[in-house]
Amino acid sequence: MSELKQTVNGDVGNVVSGDVTINNYAGDISSTAQQPISLLQKRDLHKLMDELVEAGESKREMWLMLHTKLNTTTVNEMTAADYHCAVGILQECARRIKYLKDCNILVAKIISITGQEYRIERDRYCLKRFGTTHLKGMTKEQLQEIFGYFDDLLNNCEYGRTEPLQQGAATEPIKATLSTKTALWSGVVITIVAVFAGFMGISDKLPSVKDDTQNEAKLFAVETSNGVINASIPALRSIFPGLNKYKNDLISLSTYKQKSGWHTLKFTVSPQSSAPDAYAVKGKVCYINISPDGGYSRVLSTPCRLLLLDQHNVPDEKYRFILR
Repeated sequence: MSELKQTVNGDVGNVVSGDVTINNYAGDISSTAQQPISLLQKRDLHKLMDELVEAGESKREMWLMLHTKLNTTTVNEMTAADYHCAVGILQECARRIKYLKDCNILVAKIISITGQEYRIERDRYCLKRFGTTHLKGMTKEQLQEIFGYFDDLLNNCEYGRTEPLQQGAATEPIKATLSTKTALWSGVVITIVAVFAGFMGISDKLPSVKDDTQNEAKLFAVETSNGVINASIPALRSIFPGLNKYKNDLISLSTYKQKSGWHTLKFTVSPQSSAPDAYAVKGKVCYINISPDGGYSRVLSTPCRLLLLDQHNVPDEKYRFILR
């Protein structure tokens, strides 16, 4: 009786007992991923590399980085699998470069619209929101929020609240009435005496030039060639009583027009100011910003609003003070 033979399918080297039949199917099947990189793929890599160079990257450093990650020395050593990895690496670099470029643009825009005059307010906002004042260390989303906040604040954004200009009651001119006496005078001498006496009576009722000068000295004023600011001074005095009250404490007055078209009245509050300590404004720089058309003004700094309004309860920095 013949014994059954064992049949083994597999690589050579299997250990079996008895009579065996081995079918060896082993063989090196070349994978598509292990094929050399094609000419078209090389062109694609060079195109991606050129785009990165145009964005400011060093071509030599980019190739070194690529070969280091792929463990190759030249493009000819790359396989089809290496090509796909290289494309992913270069695309990620392109996204990173665009992200950093967008962040740098936002930083420049924020610095441009805030400037030195709003540096303190910008730092306070950043500290409260993000815990740092370092703009270049922030994310793109954080920078967008900062830019949006100050762009809305410093330009013509609509806010529902407005403050009507409190116009003081117009002073009615004093009407001087002189009682007329009809009398018959005889002689030229008597007529001259009467005219002289009448003139003296009227002059007693005319306002004193000295009194007018003293009253003007008590009012806030600034010398400027800016027509919008000059036209706004009377309304600013009416809205901000602190301008007149602390007039002598406001030093280093200056005016200028911003790139955005807004007009700014800048002053420093003297460290020896008589303003209440609770205002926390002594030694600070204040800015009154007037809209391009002179229609309303804003004061971003809370201590400055306390001083100008001369009260402890004041509206926030978005409040518009209507000038006309």
